[in-house]
Amino acid sequence: MGGKGSGNPNPPNNLPPPERHIGNTYCEIFDTTEKRKAVWKKFMLHLERGKSEASFPFALEKVMERLMKVYPQECPPDEYLLSKQKGLDFWEELGREGSAGTVKGFNAHSWKFVMMNKMRWKENHAHADDADRPIGVAAAKALSEPQRAALEHLERRLKTKIEKDKNKT
Repeated sequence: MGGKGSGNPNPPNNLPPPERHIGNTYCEIFDTTEKRKAVWKKFMLHLERGKSEASFPFALEKVMERLMKVYPQECPPDEYLLSKQKGLDFWEELGREGSAGTVKGFNAHSWKFVMMNKMRWKENHAHADDADRPIGVAAAKALSEPQRAALEHLERRLKTKIEKDKNKT
């Protein structure tokens, strides 16, 4: 394994190990365009796989936020939002396929908790039987505008897919 707190013992593309990210250095450790683009690409792939910012092994969340603010040409914010949406799509698709019985060993209970954490859903029993509202009103208000838009987009896609599937049978 790597040194103390290194996370990944072999950071690819000569990225500095994570223990150097602690403190007030923020994005200065990625001092070249090449390094910034390399870590950004890895971060986008990480998010697209449905993983969280907090589990990214090569930089703290603060570092990635700062890269986006200081170097928007190299680390575009719209690319970040798209990668987050793709990651959410990964989990939504897994839930849809798992609910349909096509994922061997699918655990709906675990999936529900993952989604509750990812979307900051909260159980709201007052709306539990409202079929058109998968989450409670209070939880929906807690979502940021991009999260709400992503959720509405995914709901529309899911409804369209369900309709297409119904028409095929």
